[in-house]
Amino acid sequence: MLDVKYNATGLNRNAYFRFDTASVPGSVTSAKLRFYGGLTATGTMSAGVFSVADTKWSESGLSWSNRPAVGG
Repeated sequence: MLDVKYNATGLNRNAYFRFDTASVPGSVTSAKLRFYGGLTATGTMSAGVFSVADTKWSESGLSWSNRPAVGG
């Protein structure tokens, strides 16, 4: 479960997910990701999913200042 909290309008929270497809036989040409969201209080929620070209980041070393740029 991924918890994302809301503080103020214009404040963005980012989560990065990385998948190792090396053990998948053949070539991976597409994938489906399913994310479900819910609110714990009255309000609205928006979400987006973007690609990241830089795959050299590590989960333990990722920070706001060194996060990879998001793509389309």
